Amino acid sequence: MPPVAQPDPSKKTKYPSISVKATNNIFTSVARTTLASPAIQSGGKLLTFEDLDQFSGFVLYEANLPKFSRDPSNLVITKLRDRAQIYIDGKYAGALSRENNIDSMPISAGFGKRIQILVENQGRINFQENFDLKGILGEVTVQTFKEPYTEELTDWTITGYAFEDYGKIESFIASDVFEFKPLKNGYLREGPTLFYGELIINQESDIADTWWDTKGWGKGVLFINGINLGRYWPLVGPQKTMFIPKSILKQGINSFVILEQQKVSQDLLVNFTDEPDFNED
Repeated sequence: MPPVAQPDPSKKTKYPSISVKATNNIFTSVARTTLASPAIQSGGKLLTFEDLDQFSGFVLYEANLPKFSRDPSNLVITKLRDRAQIYIDGKYAGALSRENNIDSMPISAGFGKRIQILVENQGRINFQENFDLKGILGEVTVQTFKEPYTEELTDWTITGYAFEDYGKIESFIASDVFEFKPLKNGYLREGPTLFYGELIINQESDIADTWWDTKGWGKGVLFINGINLGRYWPLVGPQKTMFIPKSILKQGINSFVILEQQKVSQDLLVNFTDEPDFNED
């Protein structure tokens, strides 16, 4: 592996803020065609990332919900690896997490008829398990009020979003124009969304290390000039800024693409700073 870029204390800057535009969310038909692998009708089998020959990103599991006899009913995902965002009829309903040992949540009879479970690979562990498989390794059930008191969901449609081919991301951005209007609290109710903008550096002498101040954003991944710079999660921290080394910047137009999963800055600005922020408060 090449050495990790380190900040140069003699050459750093705070660039002007840039505005970003949004695509439609990644669950739309255009996004599925451009960004995702072909959907698989797997019946009752919940395929892992490894079954799909996918080793990063997300896998979307979709199935019909049964008719509920009570309200609410408990949804349970066993052996979740690692984090799941739950949508019902395309609207955000909650999140489950292996890290926090949360594998269930109540869902209302009025939420909708079809469930979408977007599972994120958050990185492999090297303890407790011989090989840390990703996806849903167990089953998905909903609560019933007669024996056997649970009903397993089946007839799955499974779609992979690896986000490894930046060319697909560029194609999607070029083909998908959308006037984005965030909710008042900034949360993305209908699914993860790509945001894109440009930082223009007029002179080569102006190229310097900088940091993206991620406060106001939720959780996601940053790409600069086609390079996956890594994940951000300021709501959890402690890192509130992302280091952007001067080595990946260039004179002229620098493309910024943000895959945001949860919450967008309401002013749709990418703000820079010349110092890192590791404040846990």
